[in-house]
Amino acid sequence: MAGVKYILLTRHALGEKIAHDIYNDQGAKIIPQHTVINKCILKRLAEFDIQRIPIYDHAEKEDGKTVRDEHSLALIKQSYVHNVREIKLLLNDIAKGKTTDKSKIDEVSMMIYSKINRFGSILSSLNQLRDVDEYTYTHSLNVAIYSLLLAKWLKLGDSQAKDIVEAGILHDLGKCKISPDLLNKRGRLLNEEFELVKKHTTIGFDLSKAIPGIKDEVRRAILLHHERANGNGYPFGVSGQKINIYSKIIAVADVYDALTSERAYKKKKTPFETFKEFEKIGFEQFDPKVMLTFMTNIYNYYLGVKVRLNTGQIAEVIYINPYNPSRPTIKLDDQILDLAGYEHYDIEEMI
Repeated sequence: MAGVKYILLTRHALGEKIAHDIYNDQGAKIIPQHTVINKCILKRLAEFDIQRIPIYDHAEKEDGKTVRDEHSLALIKQSYVHNVREIKLLLNDIAKGKTTDKSKIDEVSMMIYSKINRFGSILSSLNQLRDVDEYTYTHSLNVAIYSLLLAKWLKLGDSQAKDIVEAGILHDLGKCKISPDLLNKRGRLLNEEFELVKKHTTIGFDLSKAIPGIKDEVRRAILLHHERANGNGYPFGVSGQKINIYSKIIAVADVYDALTSERAYKKKKTPFETFKEFEKIGFEQFDPKVMLTFMTNIYNYYLGVKVRLNTGQIAEVIYINPYNPSRPTIKLDDQILDLAGYEHYDIEEMI
C-alpha cells in the first residue's frame, strides 16, 4: 500500500492524488481525499493559502522507510552540518579579529539563502539535526533559516531577505566572547552571571563594527534582538518603532528555536508545546504582525510528522487548527482524533 508524504504546493504537484481530506482555517473540508490535483485544484488550494499537501507516495520502500526520502534527508543533513561548521569558523574568526572581510560573511549567507527551499522542506526535522555541544552555531543556522522563511512570508524583498540571513547568522556573535561553561551552566544563573550573558548583544554589535560593509540594520538586529514589544527586553528596554523589523524577525525566530532546542540545562519542547507558549507570551513580547505571520505559516511544516504520545503510541499529525495549534488532529492506528477533545492524550515528542 502506498505511503503518504507532504510536498510543497507547486506545479510539480499536478497529477498527484490527495491522501487526506484538506480543511480550511475554519475546519471546513475544501478538498476531499483521493482528489487528483489539476490546475483548478492547485488554484483553489493556493486561494486558501495551503502551502503543503498530503499525497500518496509510491516510491520504493525498504524496511518501511522511503528510500528516496531517506537519501534526501541524508544529503540535507550533510549540507546542514557543513553550514554549521562554516558558521562556527566564521563567528570564531570574527571574535578573534581574524576576519574583517565581509566577503566571507556574504559567502556563508548566500550558501544558506540559496538552499532555503531545501532546508524549508525539512523544517520539521531541524530538531533531529541539532547538536547540543555546538548549540551556538546550530542555533545561529536555525535562526537564519527561520528568519529567512519569515522574511519571505512577510513578503520582504530579496535584498532584505539576504540581510535577514546575515543577521540570523551573526545575532549571537557576542556569545563567542563568553565562557561556554557559563552559557551551558546547569541550573539558574546568578544575577551577575545573567547580566554578563546579556552583554552578548553589545559585544556582538561592537565586533560587527570592525567589519566594513555590514549594514546598519543588520548591526541593529545583533544589538536589539532581545528587545521586546512590551519594553521589558534588553539591552535598552526600548519598544515599538525603536526596534527595527530585522530585530523583530530575529526575536521570534530566536525564541522559537531556543524553546524547541535541547540544552545542557533543559529539555526541548515540542513545536506543539511551543505554540502554546507563544499563545501565552506572543502578543506581549513580539510584534503582532511578525508573530502572527510566523505562527500561521509554521504550522504547515508539521503536517505529516510522526509523534509519540504520552501513552507510548505513535501517531501522525494530519491537521493543525490555527485557533488551537497545540492540540492538532492526529491519526492513531485507524482512528482520527482531534486532541482538543481528547485531553488524556499529549504529544511527548516528535520522531
